[in-house]
Amino acid sequence: MKMQIRKLLASDHLQSVLFAQSGMDKTDIQYSPYGQREVPATPRTGFTGQHCEVDVGWYFLGNGYRVYNPVIMRFHSPDLGYSPFGRAGVNSYAYVTGNPIGLRDPSGYYGGGLTAISSEGYLSGATAERIFSYAVNSVGVIAPLALWTEMARRGVPVSGWTKVAFLASIGSGAVGTVAQFLSDNGFEHPSLPYAKAGAAFLTLVSVVAGGVQAHEDNRAFGKNQQSPAENMRLHVISPAPPTAGEMPPVPQKRARRRSPTPEPLLSIQSESPPRTPPAGPKRYSRGDLGRLTRFGFPSIKK
Repeated sequence: MKMQIRKLLASDHLQSVLFAQSGMDKTDIQYSPYGQREVPATPRTGFTGQHCEVDVGWYFLGNGYRVYNPVIMRFHSPDLGYSPFGRAGVNSYAYVTGNPIGLRDPSGYYGGGLTAISSEGYLSGATAERIFSYAVNSVGVIAPLALWTEMARRGVPVSGWTKVAFLASIGSGAVGTVAQFLSDNGFEHPSLPYAKAGAAFLTLVSVVAGGVQAHEDNRAFGKNQQSPAENMRLHVISPAPPTAGEMPPVPQKRARRRSPTPEPLLSIQSESPPRTPPAGPKRYSRGDLGRLTRFGFPSIKK
């Protein structure tokens, strides 16, 4: 009777076994990015938690659907049904589309078990890419609709190129969102790649139409913002003669009505005696000064 051996295993976020302990025996295991390990004999559970054939170091994924070889970093057989024109891409032998750090494939085929890895609350690259794609497509639909509605509410005229840019952006966002949703849920159809290409083309049309409209707006703004010297040259040096229809009417002079000359009024002036000029300062003689000393003035000694 063969004795059972129990082992304690410790794994990482990919479920790859990094440490194995059986009794007092401890083994540290290291892997290459694509799963090749230095100690192929123990334990049998290896890269991404899958069973490893210790004799050759291969992994029979999907209960033997395809054999994965970590040494050559690819499968031994192609992925039928999902490559080269499906989600698996043109390389039908590739493992997890070349991203062994962020993806794992326990089933052996692209549509059955290719899952994204999230560690310590951080989003994986594939999940972040899908979220970013949905966000961009949503903005491409919502932003033009909101701007167009606000312009219509305020009565702002919408030019032809602006309408083309708005409609192309809305169409690109809608088609891109539907195509991304179908692709994430495993829907496979030959027209799905063409839908994604159409969404990209509509995005290009929206950008070109917006650029043409911006160029026309800049030209119109430049014509309205001529320099004062240019305006003076146009109006003073070479004025354009007005046509007959643009001649302003000459105002006719109104005849002024003169009032009759009033008759002179008789005025009665009273005769008054002539006025004498005011007297100047009084001059005193030397004898007068002597008499004035009797009335409080200091005496003057001769």
